[in-house]
Amino acid sequence: MDIFNEQLIKRKDRPIEKVMEIIIVVIACIAIVLCFLAAILGVFGAFSSLFVLVAFGIGAAAFFYLKSLSIEYEYSLTNGELDIDKIMGQSKRKRMYSFLLREIEEFGDYSKDKERLQNREFSFRVSPVNLDDSGIYYCVVRDSVHGVGVVLLQPNDKMRESMRVFIPRQVQGNVLSRD
Repeated sequence: MDIFNEQLIKRKDRPIEKVMEIIIVVIACIAIVLCFLAAILGVFGAFSSLFVLVAFGIGAAAFFYLKSLSIEYEYSLTNGELDIDKIMGQSKRKRMYSFLLREIEEFGDYSKDKERLQNREFSFRVSPVNLDDSGIYYCVVRDSVHGVGVVLLQPNDKMRESMRVFIPRQVQGNVLSRD
């Protein structure tokens, strides 16, 4: 029987991103108004009409940049292989990491093992989660290309149940056991 499950995690905006959004909108609005004023007043003579195009270009650039700040993570579990993708602006997709759940060396609740994991050396870290939220799990994975790394996950109940089938019992302990 094939098992397929997907889950989206919307990244919460950080305060610095909110400030950047406001600054970009304000600067773009000021630049657009100045470009239209320059075009209407004919400040640059024959080139004044070009400022209308510049204003539209500034507006489009601001729109696409602000849209790219919207980030989601997608977990796709297909028959024991977990793919983690980063989706920017709800259109551009980038594969962050992919691994087989049966190859996990350690699995646990991140809140309980956070300090131990932070003091440990890993060759890579993948964290498609909102670290302020609860329900974060970690997987220590050995990769033939990248070495040993840690992957943080924020699976919902359905995803955890699907993962439980593929993670070795000695690794999952009672973290994913049925209550």
